[in-house]
Amino acid sequence: MNTQGIFLKVCLVLSLVGAFTACAYVPKGQIAGGTTEFNLAVEKAQNEMLLLNIVRASQRHPMYFTVLNDIKGSMAYTLSTGNMYIPLGKFGSNSSGSGIYSITPSATFTTNPIFDVALLNSKEFVRGMLESVQPETFNYYWQQGWPKAMLLYLFVHRIEKKGHTYKNNPFDVNTYGAFQKEIEGIADVDNDCNLVVTKAPPDSISPEITAAKVAEADLQKLIEVHKAGLVLVPVKKDNGKIETYQLKPLKKDDYAVECKTGRDKAVSERYKLLPDSQVQNVDDKETAEATMYLRSPESIMYYLGELVRAEKINDKTKATRPKLKEGKDGECQPWLFVAREAGAEDTNPFVAVDYEGITYVIPRTHSEQLCPEDRSTQVLSLIGLVTAKQSASDLPAPVGVVTTIGR
Repeated sequence: MNTQGIFLKVCLVLSLVGAFTACAYVPKGQIAGGTTEFNLAVEKAQNEMLLLNIVRASQRHPMYFTVLNDIKGSMAYTLSTGNMYIPLGKFGSNSSGSGIYSITPSATFTTNPIFDVALLNSKEFVRGMLESVQPETFNYYWQQGWPKAMLLYLFVHRIEKKGHTYKNNPFDVNTYGAFQKEIEGIADVDNDCNLVVTKAPPDSISPEITAAKVAEADLQKLIEVHKAGLVLVPVKKDNGKIETYQLKPLKKDDYAVECKTGRDKAVSERYKLLPDSQVQNVDDKETAEATMYLRSPESIMYYLGELVRAEKINDKTKATRPKLKEGKDGECQPWLFVAREAGAEDTNPFVAVDYEGITYVIPRTHSEQLCPEDRSTQVLSLIGLVTAKQSASDLPAPVGVVTTIGR
């Protein structure tokens, strides 16, 4: 073989090696697939561990919270060669002396994910879990179009109306029925119930303070003013200039659910929204407006645990699990939340978790239907969001709150 032919064959071999080496870069499809797998792993972990804490609550066991602090994954794409035979004639020889060499093109894609799990037990986190959900948070989900009955059952701890207290507790056989009637009335589309917000302007509680005095105040004093629930409000003069300030209490807006009935659509019922930790300061409760008190995230988890207990007992004389009445004339009646010990029919549950030798599941129902069998998946989504929001200052990554201790 002449030198030119040998040179061309060598170039061919080198070109093939170069082509396969170029494939050693991680393909875009593999990167996207790996990222999606990490996301699905987070979904599975969060759903299972939210259920785990609900099961703990159903047995009156302590709840423990952790968070996926960070997810890191290295990706590698390796190449090996052989088994591709290239005849080179008399140019060199291999171990057999045939002058024929081989290349095996093969590629392997590997990932090595690393998960950092942080225990959430700081003072800030515990305070966020025990602090009642604020009316503005409830208003956000209400305005976004989440099912009204579902929101009311999850968030509202009790209703006070005309001197009576109706508790949202499936084991309170004395008042739970009355509570359900109130919720059904608000969720009834015929009653035209809406959440309204009334702005509350702050009142002055101090004489005017000159701008010079405010400028002299150090940062620590301003922080203490904010902690006391006060705000410095500029006072505009007739000429539009700001020369003084006044201390005013930072009043929160007034949130209430108003229901309108009749042809004139007059307000027939009004429920003021307050955090569970705040009690109306009224002398005569008989004349006070109806009030709904909102739970904390920890209380929501405990409530769902009570629903698991009620389902396990399955005795209407001792506990009543809520069914939502949605749509015109309440033709759609899904369960609020379903979680139970796994049965023979639960071969493909939506979520499953083992706790103390027993498998608990949230069944895979047809939640995509216009009238679903239950709202369990939406409930999981909501409590994950609310829990993360309440403890946002303590969460280094917005992946939701999960639990792992005790598995």
